[in-house]
Amino acid sequence: MAATAQPSDKPVIGILSLGEMGTGIAKLLLAHDYEVATCTQGRSKYTLRRIQEANIKAYDTDSKFVAEVDVLLSIVPPRDATATAVRMLEASRNVDAIKRRKERLAEATSDTNLIYIDCNAISAKTSRNIAAFFVPQEGSSEDLSRSGSGSRPGSQSSSAPAPPPRRFSLARLLSSDAPTTAEPGSLAGPSAPIKIVYLDGGIIGSPPSQTKTATNSADKTNNNTNTSPSSSKTPGPSTQPSPSEWKRPSLVLSGPSITTLLPSSLLTTLNATAISPTIGAASTLKSCFAATTKGLTALLTLSLATASQSHVLPHLLSHLETYAPQLLTAAQGSMPTMPPKAYRWVEEMRQIGSTFATEGGLECGETVFGGVAELYRFVSEDTVLGKERTESRKRGRTAEDVAACVAEGVREKRKKAEKADEVGGKLVWRGSWD
Repeated sequence: MAATAQPSDKPVIGILSLGEMGTGIAKLLLAHDYEVATCTQGRSKYTLRRIQEANIKAYDTDSKFVAEVDVLLSIVPPRDATATAVRMLEASRNVDAIKRRKERLAEATSDTNLIYIDCNAISAKTSRNIAAFFVPQEGSSEDLSRSGSGSRPGSQSSSAPAPPPRRFSLARLLSSDAPTTAEPGSLAGPSAPIKIVYLDGGIIGSPPSQTKTATNSADKTNNNTNTSPSSSKTPGPSTQPSPSEWKRPSLVLSGPSITTLLPSSLLTTLNATAISPTIGAASTLKSCFAATTKGLTALLTLSLATASQSHVLPHLLSHLETYAPQLLTAAQGSMPTMPPKAYRWVEEMRQIGSTFATEGGLECGETVFGGVAELYRFVSEDTVLGKERTESRKRGRTAEDVAACVAEGVREKRKKAEKADEVGGKLVWRGSWD
């Protein structure tokens, strides 16, 4: 990569990490001529395969990654949101990263801040806590480097909590993506860290996908124009779908000076909307939306699994078809897509409960969604559905089979409990003494 800003003036977009949603967004950006990068450090073989197939620029350390990107989208499981932010904060203090970024942006005329957008399904409280990490500590080298120059657009208040000290590196060890050893050249000492501006975000909807019409059009163009193996690997501009040919989720953003920090072309490509200047508003909206969709999926799963366990599932489905067909449609649509994502939804449900309690003043929400979190934990850890991956599905491909798998998990759990009771010499009533 050249040591100056890109000729197209389009920001380099970094994405952590390349799961189903992250990969979809990466493909959308690539189709619109953005350079997309990620960090491969600690990633699974499935993620590495996605990176290679999507032709995404890969860096093997956090410090190399933050030096090369202009806008960073954090799209990780909610349980890893805080640890990921801490990782990027620490990487921004890396001497080599600071040097490389200065070289790369030496001739840039626009703001060279790294824009960090947390797109994760977290509570407003968690988002505010993460935002506080990126506020320069009073008296630090970063703070001193800004004195006399005024505040940059989008900077957070100087009265906010200071960024986490080095002891926060423990959080890195709790993240599945985190390295277990420090990177060479870590901590910049007196040098000013890479300046990071935090924005709160939330993704509502399914991963971006090229519409069938656009796919067929691109395939037809390829068949007509690419006649050699080499040309088929580098399709011309005519094969790239236009924004209208993509089905895109909604990216809601909150925080100060969003339209100043981010180019309008990028906001349009990502279908992004600035809804508030207040950090936490986007996360609240995301939580309220997800509570209705994933919460309903949980209720349907509980109902159908209980009916399956009690041998009345056919009757329940028949009554839903007659008296509540919309709910039957919802079950058939949402339950089969849930198993590969259940592990991600555990912490998301807890974050939703926290949002209802802190932002809505409804403490009962924590109890309700604590129970929903436990259901998704059970699905991901105590049933065969926990082995499912989006790329390769075997079980739970219908609502009925999801219910059956959950019922099987319940029976297996009861057997284990009964065996433990027998070993312990205890006699426990479980509906019968057998």
